Amino acid sequence: MHVDLTVVPPAYAALARLYPRTINAAVTDISKRLFRGDDILSRHSDWRGQVIVKTNANFGGRVDQYIRDCQVQAGMEPDVPPGPVLADYPIYATLAEVPPAYWETQDFVVEKFTPESDERGNYMRVWVFLGDRERSMRYRSAARVVKSANFIDAEPVEVPAELREWRSRLGFDMGKFDYVIHQGRVVLLDINRSPGSPPAGMPGILDAYREMAAGVEHFLA
Repeated sequence: MHVDLTVVPPAYAALARLYPRTINAAVTDISKRLFRGDDILSRHSDWRGQVIVKTNANFGGRVDQYIRDCQVQAGMEPDVPPGPVLADYPIYATLAEVPPAYWETQDFVVEKFTPESDERGNYMRVWVFLGDRERSMRYRSAARVVKSANFIDAEPVEVPAELREWRSRLGFDMGKFDYVIHQGRVVLLDINRSPGSPPAGMPGILDAYREMAAGVEHFLA
């Protein structure tokens, strides 16, 4: 089910049910409200720390709305709902500083800002998996929001048991989970059924993904 949308349209899910073997057919929704739980705040929440604003849709809503625009331009009836787009995720010192517009729709989420940081920088942990193969790395950056475009270096890390439980609960066969460990707590930030890959020039990445590709055998045995 390699559909690069937050919510898979019903027609695609129906098509997948016709096949005896599928990958990720059970994963039809990766919206943040599905898994962020108590880390999503209301304007009346008792949270005194920093907050970050995102879209409920994956990747700032940008891919969803691009595909919707393509459908409209082609004269099709769009099966992707309209929604807001964010190029970046703004961070505010307190809930009181969040602009009112972000509270007016469920398409935005205001989350606790729970970074993993030390004197060397900020971190994002990324677990990519296919069947029984996986790659788990911790990326370091000077930026507060760590992305593939701004990391300095990376190191392998163990996958927490909590993430494996989330994978099983959500029905993922293949995917990418972004998370941090904040004050000893595993915080799942993002889930994706159609992950990209780090830059091709990253040392060892091609060998790592050749190894991971063998995970497809897990579904053919």
